[in-house]
Amino acid sequence: MTPPARPPGHKHLRGVVVSLWLLGLVSSALAGWWIQQHNQAVHGARLQALVDERVRSIQTRLLRYENGLRGTLGAVLVAGGEALTRRQFETYIKARDVAREFPGLRGFGFIRRVPPQRLADFLAAARGEGPESFSLREMAPHAGDHLVVQYLYPHPDDAAAWGLDIGGDADRRETALAAMRTAQVRMSAPLTLMQARQQANDAVLVMLPVYRTETDPGTAAARQAATVGWVYAVVTVSEALRDPGLALDEFAYALTDTVGGRFYASPGFAASPAADVPDAARRELTVHGRTWTLQAHALPGLTAADQLPNGRAVAGGLAALCTLLALGGNQLLRGRRRRLELLEHLEERVAGRTAELEHARRDLGNILDALPSLISYWDRDLVNRFANAAVRQWLGLEPDAPRRPHLREVLGDALYEKSLPHALAALRGEPQRFERSFPRPGGQGLRHSVSYYLPDVVDGEVRGFYSLVHDVTEIVESRRALDAERQRLDDILRDTNVATWEWNVQTGETRFNERWAQIIGWRLEELQPVSIDTWTRLFHPEDLKHSAELLERHFRGELDHYECEARLRHRDGHWVWVRDSGRVITWSEDGKPLWMHGIHQDIAKRKALEEALHERTRQAEAASLAKSAFLANMSHEIRTPMNAILGLTHLLASEGATPRQAGQLAKVEDAARHLLSIINDILDLSKIEAGKVRLEERNFSLPALLEQVRSIVGTSAAAKGLRFEVDAGEVPAWLVGDDTRLRQALLNYAGNAVKFTEAGSIRLRAQQQRHRQGQWLLVRFSVEDTGVGIRPEQVPRLFQAFEQAEASTTREHGGTGLGLAITRRLAELMGGSAGAQPRQGGGSVFWFTAWLQRGTAAGQPAPALAQADALPWLRRRGARVLLAEDNAVNREIALVLLRNAGLEVDVAENGQQALERLQQRHCDLVLMDMQMPVMDGLQATHALRALPGFERLPVLALTANAFDEDRAACLAAGMNDFVSKPVEPLALYATLAKWLSSSADAGGPQAAPGTDDPAPAA
Repeated sequence: MTPPARPPGHKHLRGVVVSLWLLGLVSSALAGWWIQQHNQAVHGARLQALVDERVRSIQTRLLRYENGLRGTLGAVLVAGGEALTRRQFETYIKARDVAREFPGLRGFGFIRRVPPQRLADFLAAARGEGPESFSLREMAPHAGDHLVVQYLYPHPDDAAAWGLDIGGDADRRETALAAMRTAQVRMSAPLTLMQARQQANDAVLVMLPVYRTETDPGTAAARQAATVGWVYAVVTVSEALRDPGLALDEFAYALTDTVGGRFYASPGFAASPAADVPDAARRELTVHGRTWTLQAHALPGLTAADQLPNGRAVAGGLAALCTLLALGGNQLLRGRRRRLELLEHLEERVAGRTAELEHARRDLGNILDALPSLISYWDRDLVNRFANAAVRQWLGLEPDAPRRPHLREVLGDALYEKSLPHALAALRGEPQRFERSFPRPGGQGLRHSVSYYLPDVVDGEVRGFYSLVHDVTEIVESRRALDAERQRLDDILRDTNVATWEWNVQTGETRFNERWAQIIGWRLEELQPVSIDTWTRLFHPEDLKHSAELLERHFRGELDHYECEARLRHRDGHWVWVRDSGRVITWSEDGKPLWMHGIHQDIAKRKALEEALHERTRQAEAASLAKSAFLANMSHEIRTPMNAILGLTHLLASEGATPRQAGQLAKVEDAARHLLSIINDILDLSKIEAGKVRLEERNFSLPALLEQVRSIVGTSAAAKGLRFEVDAGEVPAWLVGDDTRLRQALLNYAGNAVKFTEAGSIRLRAQQQRHRQGQWLLVRFSVEDTGVGIRPEQVPRLFQAFEQAEASTTREHGGTGLGLAITRRLAELMGGSAGAQPRQGGGSVFWFTAWLQRGTAAGQPAPALAQADALPWLRRRGARVLLAEDNAVNREIALVLLRNAGLEVDVAENGQQALERLQQRHCDLVLMDMQMPVMDGLQATHALRALPGFERLPVLALTANAFDEDRAACLAAGMNDFVSKPVEPLALYATLAKWLSSSADAGGPQAAPGTDDPAPAA
């Protein structure tokens, strides 16, 4: 059987089928790839468009805050800068629709720059404006000026920021300094507000400097010196970036600061997006000196809205090639339609954004029209492209006038030529600030202005510049008035004979008025130019050093002002005394002094009077010294022969004189002792008048003191049959004061009472009158007697030196009248007074008061050897004594007294011999006269103490010098005690026994008191 024949063209059709199938496979793969690429391109284009739109939106919004700051700066300048008040600031901000104009703004504020030395004045002024609780709160301790938030409005929660010193935060401070140095708006890195800590890094500060001068100082250093503070805006980032029309379901983005890191992320943003989302977009934008990075990626909503085909679904075999091609064509047509719809949607969005921008432009135009400053924009051809209402009014333009004038038409040829260099510099990207005067509209008068030419730079290309013109006519007129007032004050100062100076501490520049030059015999023009070197050359070298020290203390804040009395070299060569005073009036930001103002006053006449007074004082002191030297010399010269008289009288009386001779010797001794008491009183009074009496502060027992007074005068009272009573009252038993001077005053009173009382009694009393601070007591001491009494009119004369109630008392009772005068002076030294009064029933009462402190009960000291027991003790013990005495008579008397006490005595006639004797032979004690030839007692004792083995040898001064300074000199030289001439035998024996027993207790050769065995001889 023959197989059937195949249809013609079967192989061809099969090949076509295979070809179509292969073509279908290739076509499907190509279509899928093309569709995938097309989808990615569409999504990427849409994402890029959304990101670009968002970047423009962010920049547009941040520009609003700059415009707001510029307006606020204008208000501050109109208010006078440093003279700005809280009321003026808040009034201006209230006039703005802040919520509508500036979304996300917490408030506009003013930061005051406060040098440390002016902080107290600033705080006082701020509290005066309110609130009274205004205080400085430092974010962290720092050096330099304080940057204090003084005003902030209108956000109610930001009252917590008042008084905040942002200088302690590095970023806030650097932002302020950058704005100050560049005269431009600067923005901080994202930060956390002190008053909104729960929102971390969700705020920025936008700052613009306020200068003291109306024009830009020009250089960074000058701007730093002229900065008063900053106007600033507090912006919440999350609120500022909120946009209800933003397609947040289609894309998400985040913002990163180059310093602060990521600070904002929209909902859905992922740092690492899923692999199936379109590519991310990245943009960098520069805003107010800071660089931000915007990172964005698509969200599922971006692809879901498009419904584009999936290329992987394009597949099939050759049999479905037509269907796949049809389907592919259909999908292609649908994709095209979707792209058209997308483009239409984007056009609608762009139109919406354009309308929004137009609305914002109108709002901005309304804001600019409301400002009194002239604000305009000029393109690269110097043709006006924008003018606010103030400019249009000045130029007479309609708001919608089609023709825009050229800068030359606006300014006129003369002003145009002056302003052209500034305009060209602005077109080169260099900000300009300068001051001009030009006619007012209508040609009436002049208008003074400060002009700012601010370049408009986009992507590094200058498209034009903004012109801001502030009318400062009132400021200029105020400045002229201030200059006139300053000139008037200079004229007044010149007429009032006051010399003025100014000094730039950093550069050394100085300025003086004519009177300054006249003081030193010059005309001012003859000294020009005057520098700090000229000034210092004129200063006396000694005064220059002192002046420099005082200036440094003033610069460190230790002194409120600098003041120094100094000598300046006159033209003819002599020195002129001036009073130089001043203070720093300008400080740098880092606390360095910049300018000082001060005055010089001619004080030559005052200095001459002071010198004359000093010379008189010196003469008075010399006279006082001469008087003291005379009294000391006279005391020594009188006491030396007095010692001989009393000593010889004592020796004669003890050598078996007849009764008649004994009576005569007693009278000689009484007369000598009376003369000695007169000498002692005169010396006491002279020392008090010379101010050489120094009160001691010792703890003492009051009952013991009163008992001592009674024991001393009790014998005389008993001899006359008088009762002597003591009453300490309720005064504390222990007191602190000078018991020696109290005893002297009481003895003066008690001795007089015995002298002037023939019968009856004498009563010694102490009474507490009042206390002070619990520790001090005013004690009244009094002595009552039943004697002759006094009349009231006699009392004032009683306490004068050399005065008595009646001349007859001197003849009857004797005396010089010095005791009461001394008592009064001693009472006054102790803070009290003295007086007397008649006693009811006869007699008199003499009293004095003294301020004393409460004392503490002290343990009773070991009983000293009584005077009556001293002589037998010395005779039992024996000792070797060296007597250094140059006067032959006094030496003879001392030898007898010492040998009568059983002592072995070596003799030296001067200090040199005494040293030689002591080194040749052992002695237990030295009696050393102060005044001797060859070597006096002080020199000898000083030399003795330097010899080995003589550090503890008792040395007693034996001298007629009775002043306290003589006693002090003896102790300073190394002596142990003091025995005055005329020598009282019993007192001498008691002093010798005291030191010989002390020497024995310390390990010397003598036995202790109370033993019968003498120490072995050395």
